[in-house]
Amino acid sequence: MRNLTAAVCVTIAVLLGSVGVSWAQENPILDKQSATQMFALSSAEWVENVSQIKTAGLGRAFRNPNGSWTLIYRPDPQRGLLSVTPTYKPNQKEKPFKIDVGVIFDRPLDRRIYEQVSFEETKRLLAETAEFMRPEFSVMGYLLRDKKNPPSLIFTIFETGNFPPIDTLVSQGRVCPPRNGMQICITEELVGAPRDDSGVLAACVSKLSNSPISIGRTKAQISDVCICLSRQGKSGRGLDEAIKKCITVP
Repeated sequence: MRNLTAAVCVTIAVLLGSVGVSWAQENPILDKQSATQMFALSSAEWVENVSQIKTAGLGRAFRNPNGSWTLIYRPDPQRGLLSVTPTYKPNQKEKPFKIDVGVIFDRPLDRRIYEQVSFEETKRLLAETAEFMRPEFSVMGYLLRDKKNPPSLIFTIFETGNFPPIDTLVSQGRVCPPRNGMQICITEELVGAPRDDSGVLAACVSKLSNSPISIGRTKAQISDVCICLSRQGKSGRGLDEAIKKCITVP
């Protein structure tokens, strides 16, 4: 079993310090060699190393509904959080078919920058990052900015050749997720997440109303708990941590 360090393989070379410079060409966000190492990890190796890093107190981890494991840690104490999620097919556990990387800009300076960065600047950064990772990898990404939580850059890394349509889009410079013929380079919602937020909220309220959590709480207070849990999840926190933050003694 390979032993990973706190860098975990997919690392941030430099978190961005200012708007307007050619960020990715000189200071790439994603590391190609580390991505190569990540794609060589089996599911069992990833889970074991995540467990080791969590036990050592170097990061936190949580299991997603699809069974994948996300690791969140801070490579630089002065800069943002990094989340890494390799996803494996049920019949292909020896290597992931994609790796999702999120950079959460929760430090004041970085947060200010990414709350103001324009669509064109974001698209240029994503395009430069994707170009840096070619030809071995095809990378798509977007900026998640909902005006409530810290903004995040979300990347998905594929090995070139495994998904030809994605390879074609990236080679054409179309590096943001497509929706209705448009490139979604900045969005207020996580791409691929359920879009019926009201339905999800109603289901949460209904479930909690029939649980011990409802004791001593009004329906409005239960709704507030559900909204809090949703926000914590979107910011990358695991369920246990979200519950500790959102559910207090009424």
